[in-house]
Amino acid sequence: MPTTSRYDKATEPEVLKAHFHELFERYPGLKLLTGDALFAQRPLADLIVEAGRHYVLAVKDNQPDLVEAMHTAFDRVDRSAPDARSAEKRGP
Repeated sequence: MPTTSRYDKATEPEVLKAHFHELFERYPGLKLLTGDALFAQRPLADLIVEAGRHYVLAVKDNQPDLVEAMHTAFDRVDRSAPDARSAEKRGP
């Protein structure tokens, strides 16, 4: 008879939260996590930020509440150019 894991029914965000610290211990250089709207959960985002990491989440228009929340949060952001600039490396 096959055994079942407690993660068989867990969602991907739940599994990530359960192994969050293990992930960053194993990959300390991991600074940016990406995901789709399934990962757009405040508790998970809080964990990522508290760990000093960043995240990018793809959100489609078929999530109207989430899209509205994003507009509410980001429409007020200062859109001026950043203070930093990039420079190309010159010759050897």
